[in-house]
Amino acid sequence: REQDKKKASKRVKFQENNEEELIEFYGLGLQHPWGHKIIKGQKTIETRNYPLSQDHLNKPFVIIETNGKGPQQAIGLATFRSCHEYKTKEEWEKDRPFHLVEVGSQFDWIEDKTKFGYHVDQDSIVQFSGSIPHNLVKGHPLWPTYPSLKAKVFLPKSKIPSE
Repeated sequence: REQDKKKASKRVKFQENNEEELIEFYGLGLQHPWGHKIIKGQKTIETRNYPLSQDHLNKPFVIIETNGKGPQQAIGLATFRSCHEYKTKEEWEKDRPFHLVEVGSQFDWIEDKTKFGYHVDQDSIVQFSGSIPHNLVKGHPLWPTYPSLKAKVFLPKSKIPSE
């Protein structure tokens, strides 16, 4: 999993044009600072209490970050190449340098609670050169309380990054 640690994010500028066609993406909501850590290549495994379906693998997700108090912001794009279930605490601990879950936090390992790791495809990361305000992000990100939700978000075509 050392390859997961390499940084491959690209900085891009928003296209500026008058088109307002909306482009559909999956969305994943994360609290600050975890979204930025994914986009910067520091957090290479996202953890949840439910698996990422096969339909969501290898599809671009808009990473949407919130501080829990203010508006959510779309900060970049990332793709998850695989998902696996943690079967033991030892396996969880071995991956701690990659998922970065803080010891003792509400997201840490709990016996008899299922945990899954979504592996970020480091080559897929696109860091927006500025965040997209919540009022330009349409739809609902995939929050942990809605594991079966087919979450979709829509970004104005004029805000989709280009290299």
